[in-house]
Amino acid sequence: MQKKVRHNSQYMQKGVTISPASPVVGDKVTILYDGILSKSGATEVFAHLGYGSNLDNEQDVPMVKGDICFEATIPALKEDFLKLSFRDSLNNIDDNTGQSYSFDITG
Repeated sequence: MQKKVRHNSQYMQKGVTISPASPVVGDKVTILYDGILSKSGATEVFAHLGYGSNLDNEQDVPMVKGDICFEATIPALKEDFLKLSFRDSLNNIDDNTGQSYSFDITG
């Protein structure tokens, strides 16, 4: 079965990008968030993440508010896809309408 490639530009209009755009295992991945929570005045945002459909290594990562957006840096731990959603301090969630934001990590 061919893997669906999830492009970084796919979510730019929703305010979600990662850098590098095509990470490999071992890279430090910077998550940039300027989505609906940020635009609604959130003062704190947390990235909820995991790898693959089982959300391996699931965790919440606090993001730092910069001049333009919130950001956090994480290690790319495994070859799979990185799933992201975001929540603010009031537990409002941005999960891409229930689909999460997914980015491929290659080996």
